[in-house]
Amino acid sequence: VPDIEKLTKEVPLPLQHGDFLVLYSDGIVESKNTQGEMFGVPRLQKAVEKYAPKALNAEALLTQIATSLTHFLGDFLQEDDMSLLVIHRSNTPTEPGKGEASTEWNDDIETAGRSLIDYGNP
Repeated sequence: VPDIEKLTKEVPLPLQHGDFLVLYSDGIVESKNTQGEMFGVPRLQKAVEKYAPKALNAEALLTQIATSLTHFLGDFLQEDDMSLLVIHRSNTPTEPGKGEASTEWNDDIETAGRSLIDYGNP
């Protein structure tokens, strides 16, 4: 693997309590249904906006996004990998006085991720 250090830049990403961060492979947004229509970033964004306010944890949001994607795709087989990772900072601080945004990986951060092959799309 070539060194990509010169092509990347590390920046802090402060997460407030209750925030979600959704990371995905290009296979998610480039996946197509039987009509050849891509799932796309706008659909992914709408799913996150719809389900994140109700999700209690990272696994719940991941499941809702994956279900939306699976319903959109139907039985159409995909040609690319589809990976999804959800990071969630819990709504309540684990330590008193720690209610501000943080870039630290604390006990109040949880993750859920999987390859969507679990959802019937090889």
